[in-house]
Amino acid sequence: MVLRDLLFKNIKLSMHSTFEILNQPSPLNLEYPKRVKQLLIITIFIFIFFIVYKPFGLNNETFINCMIMSAYYSAVGLVIGIINVIIIPFFLPGLFKEFSWTLKRNIVWGFWNLFSFASLIFIAHNIYYHFYNFTLQAYLLSFYYVFILGFPLIIVSNILYQNYLLKKHQGIAEALIKNSFC
Repeated sequence: MVLRDLLFKNIKLSMHSTFEILNQPSPLNLEYPKRVKQLLIITIFIFIFFIVYKPFGLNNETFINCMIMSAYYSAVGLVIGIINVIIIPFFLPGLFKEFSWTLKRNIVWGFWNLFSFASLIFIAHNIYYHFYNFTLQAYLLSFYYVFILGFPLIIVSNILYQNYLLKKHQGIAEALIKNSFC
C-alpha cells in the first residue's frame, strides 16, 4: 500500500513538473523575412529527402519522374508552410501573441504543421496518381510517415532554438552587467 502510494505520488509529481515545463513561455518569431528563409531551407530539405529516400512509392518511378514528384512534394510543402507560417498568423493575430506563447502552444502548432503537411501531401499524391489509393488507411500511413520524421524535428528544433536564445540572451545580460559596473 505504501509503495503504491509512493509510486503514484512520484508519477503525479513528474506529470506536474512536465506540465509546468510545457506552460513556460516560449519565444515566438514572426519576422516574415526570417520565416520565409526557414521555409526555403525546409523546402530544400524536403526535396533532398524525397530524392534520397524515395518515400510514398517514388522508388517505383523513373529518375525523371522521381525528380518531378520530389519537386512537386517540395512545392506542396512550401505552400503549406506559407499558409501556416505567414497567412494564418496574419489573419489570426490573437492566437499568435508573443506574451501568451508557450512551449505547449509551440509543440501543438508543430503538430498542426505536420497534420496539414501530411494531409496536403496525401491529397497532392492522389491528384497526381488520379486518386488511385484515396483511402483512410493510405492517409493514416502518410500521416504516420510524416509524424515519425517530423516529431523528432519539432522537438529538436524547439530545444535548439531555446538553447540558442538562452546563449544569446545570456551574452547580452553579461555584457549589460559588465558595462554597468565599469
